[in-house]
Amino acid sequence: MRSYFVAAWERRRHRERELHQVTAETAEHAIVAIASSRPLEQQPGIYEAWPAESPELNLRITYAHPVFDNAAIAARHAQRKYGIARAAVVDFDVHHGNGTQDIFWADPTVMYCSTHQMPLFPGTGASGERGDHDNIVNAPLASEDGGAKFRAAFENVILPQLQKFSPELIIISAGFDAHFRDPLASLNLKAEDFDWVTRKLMDVAETSAGGRIVSVLEGGYDLQGLQESVAAHVTALMGA
Repeated sequence: MRSYFVAAWERRRHRERELHQVTAETAEHAIVAIASSRPLEQQPGIYEAWPAESPELNLRITYAHPVFDNAAIAARHAQRKYGIARAAVVDFDVHHGNGTQDIFWADPTVMYCSTHQMPLFPGTGASGERGDHDNIVNAPLASEDGGAKFRAAFENVILPQLQKFSPELIIISAGFDAHFRDPLASLNLKAEDFDWVTRKLMDVAETSAGGRIVSVLEGGYDLQGLQESVAAHVTALMGA
């Protein structure tokens, strides 16, 4: 048993050292590869990360799902390469994005907004978690909440703060595991709820960001629910 834990520790230390070697170039390559090649049937990945610094990206790597935070890297890349002054990450995955929140907690140039089931892993995302610059907006939902509560959370909490922040780019962490069929949690959203929220975010992007909006696939573990939800989300993004 001791040898097992020693081996596990060595593997962890090896991966931790690799994290310290992340550069802007390799991170950009990673996000492009993930965004272009990840299938809808998401493959198992690495679900651990440890505190580390990436000075090249001005990001702090933290414990989260997964090692690379696609949305956070995309936001910082857009700021550095394209001069985006204010970026917003909006996350409706059923799990709170503790990594994204932690990365931008003290950054007034990025707003992170999230609906998520609470209590649920990872245990963060209370409404009182607001960031150093009031740039974190959490609207937790209770088990069995459905479309009405989800839409109210956006209408009453997230959208007003997002409009006030006036982002020049919106990045959606588009998790569909809040669908009522999904086995990992117990929210009761339907495809039409994802259609609705997508169009609401597009309205904000049209007003303040010249229509600039990007979506990154996150969770979704029931194939029928995922199929219906992604179809609704992408159809809305296409303006259909």
